[in-house]
Amino acid sequence: MKLNEYGIWYHKCVLFYTYDEKS
Repeated sequence: MKLNEYGIWYHKCVLFYTYDEKS
């Protein structure tokens, strides 16, 4: 797995978690 791809996946996970928590 490329580091860049992992970074993108992690960023999406963080955004989704933050959005879900604010909702």
